[in-house]
Amino acid sequence: MDEQPRPIILDPNRRARLPKLLHLVGAGQAKSPWIFCREEGEAVDNRHIPLEMVDGRFSWDDILSHLSSRGIKTIMIEGGSNVISDILSKRLADVIIITIAPAFIGGDGVGIHPALHKEEWLHDTKAIGLGKDMVIAGRMNH
Repeated sequence: MDEQPRPIILDPNRRARLPKLLHLVGAGQAKSPWIFCREEGEAVDNRHIPLEMVDGRFSWDDILSHLSSRGIKTIMIEGGSNVISDILSKRLADVIIITIAPAFIGGDGVGIHPALHKEEWLHDTKAIGLGKDMVIAGRMNH
């Protein structure tokens, strides 16, 4: 259990029910998640961490500061296009691993549009095909 990562979830409206994860937590097979939510709302429990939102979004500085205060030094962030674009634009990551699944690409697919002002923003890149998916990894230039 000590080596398992702590699930961190951004859930402003406290809608995540997480039955599978909470079942594993109850069985002692997973760590309890920390869920970042809006400051207003229900009383806080040991899972929900209230944060201020600005323009409908959490501040990455607030999130990372809070995690650091709890002793977290390394995190893995999973998310959709908005999360990935934020992380890339703000250069918050050291290593990037992006999985591209063809079912989600196209006119109705997920678009990632980070504001990167440097042509060479990634180095030590590797690309691996896994079935129909493509996994791209590299280190960010800061």
